[in-house]
Amino acid sequence: MADLLDDYAAYIEQHGPGERWRDEDYLVLWPADQLMAMNEAYRVAVYAPGRIIFASDGMGDAFAFDLRGPGGGVVRFPFIGMGDRYEETIAPTFGDFIGRYSNTGEGGVPADHEWCDVDPIVLGGDPADPKNRQLLPRELHIQAVNWWNKAIADVTRER
Repeated sequence: MADLLDDYAAYIEQHGPGERWRDEDYLVLWPADQLMAMNEAYRVAVYAPGRIIFASDGMGDAFAFDLRGPGGGVVRFPFIGMGDRYEETIAPTFGDFIGRYSNTGEGGVPADHEWCDVDPIVLGGDPADPKNRQLLPRELHIQAVNWWNKAIADVTRER
């Protein structure tokens, strides 16, 4: 488990954070020295305990290290609705994960922004409707994600 974080820190030290590409797939790696602050801001320990987000796809999904037990690896889940329900395992190691991406590509979103669903997909929002996406600065994205995740948790507790 610690290997995931060590491998990430070593990669970032050598290659730096920022954008990576795999065909049409986009990835923004967060700076290693900002991981804990970003995870605290997104309240990951509350909504996805045992994971540490280290990157995003710029379109509303997070990539995280699963530190809950042996064989965790790299997982992907939506920022809004983060946690077990929508999580998928992507790769057993950070090396396997990052080996799929390159540093070349065009476009993407600014590293300090993230696309956010107006009506979250996990709550029935239309993923194909361009009006359902809004590009937010990171701070507003954090606020929106926390608001939606709290609302989802409150509704789930009431059932």
